[in-house]
Amino acid sequence: MTLHGLWPNGADNRHPRYCAAPGPAIPVATVKKHFCMTPSPSLQQHEWAAHGTCGWDSPEAYFEQAARMWNGLNKPDLEAIPAERLTAGAIRDAFVASNPGLPREGVFIATTDGWFREARLCYSKDYRPMRCPRGLGAPDRERLKLAPTGPQTTR
Repeated sequence: MTLHGLWPNGADNRHPRYCAAPGPAIPVATVKKHFCMTPSPSLQQHEWAAHGTCGWDSPEAYFEQAARMWNGLNKPDLEAIPAERLTAGAIRDAFVASNPGLPREGVFIATTDGWFREARLCYSKDYRPMRCPRGLGAPDRERLKLAPTGPQTTR
């Protein structure tokens, strides 16, 4: 799993975008430090420019907050869900089971053409799990597929 980014809420729970144009470049050391969390320098730069500039004073502050939240999240093993039982509801339940205190209504499941795309976890402005203001995304019963993660190697 990887972190796409933090998206601050604005008026009417809309996500503000590009509050400082252009967003200053992220220092190489910051990109390297957070590469395991968000393994794409271009995605890091995009998220900082598009969303980070709307709520944080620096790329370091934005990614440090993201890292605190990411490191505090128990990531469920979605591949452990049998393919015949893989639904949006099963993914939502896996996140909730792995993270006591995360409300089921706080897990938005995004899909594309029957494929699981991402789970969006909703937090309040003081970083507490909360109900997603725009609903849950895919309905619980929607059957999904996971993209292959590639060959697993063991030593």
